[in-house]
Amino acid sequence: MRTSNATQGYPADLSSLTTAETSVGELRTTVSEIKTRLDAAVTAGSSGITFSGAPAGSFYIVPDGQDDTTENVRAATTSITDAIADAATIQAALDEGDYETISEAVKDKVSVHQDDDIYATILADTLGARGVALVAAQIMYPYNVEYPNMSSHSDYDAAIAGPVLRTWTSMFATAVDSNLWSDEHRNQFARSTASLVTDVSDDPSGPNSFMLPVGVDLLLTGGDWLLENNPAQVNLPEMKSPPVLNTRFLATLGNSIKDAETKDPKGVGWRVYSEHNPIINDDKWDPAPALLTAFGRQPDDTAILDFLAPSKPSAPGNPLEMDESTWKWLSGRGVSSANLEPLTSVLAKASGLRKPSDDTTDERAAWLTEHAVMLLGKDINTSDWNATSRQNMTVILANSIGDIDSAANEGNHGKGRSAFDKSLPASWNARHDEELTNLLQFVLTDDTYLRTISEAAGRFSAERLTYATTYNRTSNTFESNYGMTLTNAALNARLYGYIYGACAEGRKIRASDKDDAATILLEAADKGLSFIKIGGPPWVGVGASILKGYLKDIAEDAMTGNEEKEGLTQADLQATIKEKLFDEAILAMDEARLIPEEAYLESCDQTEDEGEGQLRSPYSVDWMYQDTEGHWHLDRSKIGSDREGFNQWLTTSPTLQSVISSNDTVISNQFGCGLNKGSGEESDKFCRSSTSGNGKS
Repeated sequence: MRTSNATQGYPADLSSLTTAETSVGELRTTVSEIKTRLDAAVTAGSSGITFSGAPAGSFYIVPDGQDDTTENVRAATTSITDAIADAATIQAALDEGDYETISEAVKDKVSVHQDDDIYATILADTLGARGVALVAAQIMYPYNVEYPNMSSHSDYDAAIAGPVLRTWTSMFATAVDSNLWSDEHRNQFARSTASLVTDVSDDPSGPNSFMLPVGVDLLLTGGDWLLENNPAQVNLPEMKSPPVLNTRFLATLGNSIKDAETKDPKGVGWRVYSEHNPIINDDKWDPAPALLTAFGRQPDDTAILDFLAPSKPSAPGNPLEMDESTWKWLSGRGVSSANLEPLTSVLAKASGLRKPSDDTTDERAAWLTEHAVMLLGKDINTSDWNATSRQNMTVILANSIGDIDSAANEGNHGKGRSAFDKSLPASWNARHDEELTNLLQFVLTDDTYLRTISEAAGRFSAERLTYATTYNRTSNTFESNYGMTLTNAALNARLYGYIYGACAEGRKIRASDKDDAATILLEAADKGLSFIKIGGPPWVGVGASILKGYLKDIAEDAMTGNEEKEGLTQADLQATIKEKLFDEAILAMDEARLIPEEAYLESCDQTEDEGEGQLRSPYSVDWMYQDTEGHWHLDRSKIGSDREGFNQWLTTSPTLQSVISSNDTVISNQFGCGLNKGSGEESDKFCRSSTSGNGKS
């Protein structure tokens, strides 16, 4: 035993054999355990696979997280021998074009080990990137070398083949994520996979010219696009989830494809193959949509930024400089029905990172969404967009509400100096009014998307009012405090006007039409305004969660029946917005205690014996109350039930009336300016001259 152990490079611990007291039974057990490990070392050494972190000489394998027991060693050895045997069976079937054998091997053999990284890495390494891709293609596109009649399955057969494909892609995901591969080995496998679509390694007129690109696509996507005609089959118990692939592998794969295409744009493999096969739909030749689909499944959204929007190395304190090469490579393809859904999917996830950060995350996310809007908003071909891509675009816009506000108010938060501006995540480098208006007009034809963006605007507006009042110095006069608050309320009005103007233009709503879109905007914006007042930005990076909430509401309404909303004309909406934002301005000042205490009190009729200012008492109304410190406040929940009394207080209070009445129309006027801009009209002289950037706070 010691001689054998020495020959194999000492993989086994023989210290237990050194004591004379060792019983015969213990000795037999120990010898058996050592022999198991020696046999395992021989098997591992003869597999031809290089394992990451393996010691010099012979070794045996125990999976991460498992104890070094005889049972676990035997299981690992079985994984090695099974993988080698199954790889030989599958490779022979590939060579013969034997689809049935491939399918049976995956169903009966691979399915047992698909989450076993020892088995998966050896199977993938033995077949190589080419073999792994061809198996995926054969599962969904059977091809017999004796009868060259390659074609996809019928919908029925595709549904049956779907679980087999998912088993194979699950094995592939396990392999590329395994710690048994070193990072360099993983990178090399990614480069080999990329070469299947970048190199012209096969006869351009032969079957593999299609099988290789489509095989890579299936490995990355899990074949969702082939199964969409059979939605019921996707939910079968045996159907695995689409693969979530290792981030490093995806990045290396993407960069390898990018480098090859940049070096020889026309001579890259998949383009040459597609030119020789004009009768086959070319959507799946291009590997970029599949790559984006795979990135869209990453649990960490920063992986998308690291790939699409990396920054160049720079010294601390220097301005951020972006590496635009990957974005230029992808955006150079233009926009089509083939790439729009996966592209908007990753962009929507990246836009969720637009929140203040200690590093460059929010700056890179802003840069990426800015370039996305520049690309997607220039010339919109509605036939390229499906429901999912429009939904993704809505999330991007909701997460960019600060930039929408900059467009509406013809300012730039990124260059602002107010406390509110400085609290915001990174803004775009420039305004893109035309592209934003185009996109808003396009997506706001849907009620759910209108609700989503309107609520984001409401949250943004609430935060702006909070800053306008919280950061004003209470030593200022009531008049200056009110003027500052009203200015910010007018900016909010212009934002709402811009959104509704785009909505009305997209839906072709006339000013005199009573349309429920106005009511929808009002309700969603009001929900956003009341969401939160103090405690951090309630709007950043939440577009997806807002949309999800409204989609849930739609599902519930479908079950219970949805009441029709009473429509409003543009004039009705304008008047209601004016009242609502005016109320919010007063309530924000009330919460910040910027309204003088005497405004909550009224003077009694004075006699000749009474001095001025004597016998003041509180109004007898339900919507005023004192806090525990004796300060007077307004109860927003009760004002609506006494609208007339509230308005009377505002217009008759000696403290309030002279200041408030002089600024009665500013909110309404600014809503009108936003309305015109959203409809695509150029700002007139009044709107341009009245623009106050993004306000001060």
